[in-house]
Amino acid sequence: MEPEKELDLIDLLKLLGNSIGKGISAISRFIMWFIKFCVKNWYILLVSVAFGIACAFYFSQSKFSKYEGIIVVENNVESTPEFYTEVQSLASYMNNDNTSFSSKFGVSTEIGKKIFRLEPLYIYTSEDEGLYNFIDEKKKYSDLEPHQQKFAILIKTNDRSLFPFLKTALYKYFENHPYFKGRNVARLNFLDVQQRTLQNEIATLDSLKKLEYFEANSKTKNLKMDNALLIGESNTQLYHTNILEMMEKLQRTKIDIETRNSVVTISSDFQIKSPQNARVKSLVLFGSAFFVIGFCLALFIRHRNKIKEFLK
Repeated sequence: MEPEKELDLIDLLKLLGNSIGKGISAISRFIMWFIKFCVKNWYILLVSVAFGIACAFYFSQSKFSKYEGIIVVENNVESTPEFYTEVQSLASYMNNDNTSFSSKFGVSTEIGKKIFRLEPLYIYTSEDEGLYNFIDEKKKYSDLEPHQQKFAILIKTNDRSLFPFLKTALYKYFENHPYFKGRNVARLNFLDVQQRTLQNEIATLDSLKKLEYFEANSKTKNLKMDNALLIGESNTQLYHTNILEMMEKLQRTKIDIETRNSVVTISSDFQIKSPQNARVKSLVLFGSAFFVIGFCLALFIRHRNKIKEFLK
């Protein structure tokens, strides 16, 4: 029984080897035929490829180019999903002439017509996935938690010089949005109250520090001041810790008021990709396409009589 199994295995290997050999031989014959055919019909192929190259140079002109730019925005009010949804809502107004979109976006119709795509993108940071501020253009990480204070916006246009204007338009759109504007006013009011409260608390603690009885009774009395409990000389560090924490919080509040006083902050300006119909890409695309067309044309001319007979 074992010898029969070994024999079957040997036969199977031989059959497999023969099949592979025939396949390689067939591929080799096809390559040789293809090369000979191209050599015999070189003039047709040359004209076709030359025409394709001419088309590539024509359509790779700047007037036919489409540019994609991605801008990173830091949201100072609400969380990223609210802004993400708002950008999607704005993009839903886009149509053939972008008239409604232009009105909603606050730009002229002429500029609106030059915008072909507007899309919000989430940003992810994940140690497990090895991501840090990664802009998910292909929606690969939708199962992860996105960055809650940053998001990106992709815009596609045929006018590269338009991006600085679009940055300003996006900023104004969010600044003038009734909901976000109202939330930002409330946030700034809160920060202002918080700043004044912290300043008053720090001033109070600082004045108490100078009281004579503080030192006289530091070893025997307990003193409670605005959540800072001082118990004898050994715990005077609590007082200093408390005032330092307040000063740090006050500094952060001042920074927020001064640098994050708008609805959004442009974290990173537009990063513009190479145009979609870049010259090299166009040469490869049109050159290959017209080579195939030329090859089919040469094949038709060479076998036109057989084709006529077949069609009769």
